[in-house]
Amino acid sequence: MVGIKYDSEYFEGITAPYIDWVGGGNFDGYLIQKSLIFRELDNKVELHSKVISAKRYDGNVSDTVLTGHYRETEKETLTLSFDNFEMRGRILGDNEDMMAFSVWGTTLDKNEVYKINE
Repeated sequence: MVGIKYDSEYFEGITAPYIDWVGGGNFDGYLIQKSLIFRELDNKVELHSKVISAKRYDGNVSDTVLTGHYRETEKETLTLSFDNFEMRGRILGDNEDMMAFSVWGTTLDKNEVYKINE
């Protein structure tokens, strides 16, 4: 597989998937950081979502790990397949240390960038 660093963690920047400004400007939301880990065995990929801060969130949210599969597709792109969505991307950067993905599924349509910390 071109450029994948196996068993290493590629991190997305910290994001706020849910923010609600309730009465009087009170913040209700949480922050997470997602990461990808590619496993050479069986072409598995893990998508980790770690809760960074949820003390200002009225609901319940917890860390998650989704397991999917990846494959190299045409023109050196990667396709990651999970139960309810797919990610299609490419390895970028002078040191091949970043990945940019389009993410789509039944309720998703966004772009994400991950970077390895070595």
